[in-house]
Amino acid sequence: MTTGSTPSNSTGQYRKLLTHQPHPLKSLDQLAVILPCHRGQEICCQGNPANNWYCVISGAARRCVIRLDGRRQIIDLFLPGDVFGFSASEEYDYTVEAVAEGTVVASYPRRRVEMLADADPLLGREIRQVAFLALARLQAQLLILGRITALEKVGSFILEIASRMSLSVKTVEAHKANAMRKLGITGRPRYAGRRAAASPATGLASRHAKEQAKLIDEALSL
Repeated sequence: MTTGSTPSNSTGQYRKLLTHQPHPLKSLDQLAVILPCHRGQEICCQGNPANNWYCVISGAARRCVIRLDGRRQIIDLFLPGDVFGFSASEEYDYTVEAVAEGTVVASYPRRRVEMLADADPLLGREIRQVAFLALARLQAQLLILGRITALEKVGSFILEIASRMSLSVKTVEAHKANAMRKLGITGRPRYAGRRAAASPATGLASRHAKEQAKLIDEALSL
């Protein structure tokens, strides 16, 4: 007989974690369905019916959209306590995927929660506050994307994540120094890329190919 945990035992552990961990939808714990996710697993998908709201219990998830040219763009990162799944229409206008193996989210039935909120003004105010926080986070992401250079964007993103995780600048610097030590980097990182310009690429294909090869060579020889 093995003593390993069964799926039901794992679900019970996640349920216990949900019960003891503070999060914005605490009053709706009895409605929550626990969803353990593998890395890269879709939690909600762009174009699918927006039937559920979600709260990250552990791990992390990324929100991305498919652009008109078919490319995928990551627009947000969800950490424990973050709520997502809100949509102004009947369908999700983005996709959310688990970033880390073993990410756990709680799923809440949207229609059921809306009915409860209509009957309970206090719950309604709590949900509005959650939606306002999600909107504020999205506005912060727009400010980051509005930065001029790639370095400014990366730096702003790191500081924003550190703030959400309540990390001090000293802690962020310590993690950066540790990562550089493990990678064998002795000097300060420097930018390898094109100068800021209105166009994302040069006009001539031949010139673009030469420029790209040079940038790759610079990046790999830092």
